[in-house]
Amino acid sequence: MVNVWDIGTGQIVMTLTGHTSVVPGLAFSPDGTRLASTSWDGTAKVWDVSEFGKEVVTFTSQGDQMLFNVAFSPDGKRVFTAGDGGYVCEWDASSGQALRTFSGAGQEVYGIALSRDGNLLAIGWENGFITLWDISSGVQLHDFSGHAGIVLRLAFSEDGMSLASAGFDGFAKVWDVQTGQELVTLYGNAGNVFGVSFSPAPPDGGTSGKYLATAGTDGTARIYTLQIKDLIALARLRVTRTLTEEECQKYLHVDTCPAG
Repeated sequence: MVNVWDIGTGQIVMTLTGHTSVVPGLAFSPDGTRLASTSWDGTAKVWDVSEFGKEVVTFTSQGDQMLFNVAFSPDGKRVFTAGDGGYVCEWDASSGQALRTFSGAGQEVYGIALSRDGNLLAIGWENGFITLWDISSGVQLHDFSGHAGIVLRLAFSEDGMSLASAGFDGFAKVWDVQTGQELVTLYGNAGNVFGVSFSPAPPDGGTSGKYLATAGTDGTARIYTLQIKDLIALARLRVTRTLTEEECQKYLHVDTCPAG
């Protein structure tokens, strides 16, 4: 079952029943009126939360594969599901019709994310690889290689320029979407990383993506600062000496230490 909570009061406002096994994936539609869910029972569902949790449509995976994750397209018209069948399936969110698949050569799929403009699909595989796809053409653009375990969750920054990944190797990583280059590896989690999320732009119109939040099996949520100037300021508060060139290269990811 799935419980929907009122954030303001902390009360359960509705309980959605229909799945017969674990429900590991949830995603709200962009307008907040529908909720998509995936289950190990081999189905995904879309619920109308504005109609007290009415079930809108059920998608049944091929071969009853377990489904791990789900994402809405930015226009709310399509749903993408990931599972152990080795592909991501794109569905019509209203009719439940399967539209196409994005294949991973037999690897189980865990993490999926769509860019805010709806042009890019990122897929995380069981072998630690991430692939980036152009949704309109169905062409694979990049491979991201760096994790040593399952890539469970993915998240695009609001501007679509960066991609964050959560791995079963205990690390979160941030990647350059255009080049596929690994920008930073975030240490600190004592176990597998189960979730990643970029900070949104503040109400005053500041920069989005300044921070990355992670959730881990060690029972902690951690917040990391991603901008070099903020890292330098934080380092100056915590150390009593200047960093060596080797330390700047390792921890700040720059060739030479910043002046001052």
